[in-house]
Amino acid sequence: MSQQTQQINITYETLFDILRVEKGRDDIQELSLTFFQDVVNYLKQKKDLLKKKEHESGIDNYDEIKKMQIQYENIQKIIKEICERREKKILKIALNSSRTRTKISVENLLPEELVFYFEMKRVLDDNREKIITNLLSGNILVNQDSMEKTIISQVLEEEKAESKEIIHEILKQESKFIKIRFLKSTEGFIGPELETYGPFEAD
Repeated sequence: MSQQTQQINITYETLFDILRVEKGRDDIQELSLTFFQDVVNYLKQKKDLLKKKEHESGIDNYDEIKKMQIQYENIQKIIKEICERREKKILKIALNSSRTRTKISVENLLPEELVFYFEMKRVLDDNREKIITNLLSGNILVNQDSMEKTIISQVLEEEKAESKEIIHEILKQESKFIKIRFLKSTEGFIGPELETYGPFEAD
């Protein structure tokens, strides 16, 4: 199948319909096995068209470019919501399967979603075995010292990352300020936020 044929497998209308169906039912709807690749091709097509239009000269293109940009952003939002709604349903399926220890149909999941499903189910099964099963059997869950060290390590890493982000923001804000010298006395003036500055004496 050619790339051009792949690109027209998805349209704005089909994406909107897929989202509408995904919103209106509890189970996951069946999609083409190439859905994700079709979406990639469709987005690439739209982005290429937008870039081409942006390089064309003429003031008349502004409104059309703006319209294309808005549509591209809306397409991204629709795709994101489709994926997130399916993701939520997959998590629910994995949780139900882990709790009931029964095989639940996953025939409507895409190949990429199946990988996610089995990873989540494995995590839930491991958690159930380590905590619930041991707890009901009266066994010690984990070594307390080891658990505390792990938690402290994770907290420190998160605080370290957060501190770096705060310092970066402070430095970015400080870079916005410049020092001004007044060579002669200057009366006060009003800033853009209606704040009052001055008067200033000659430096």
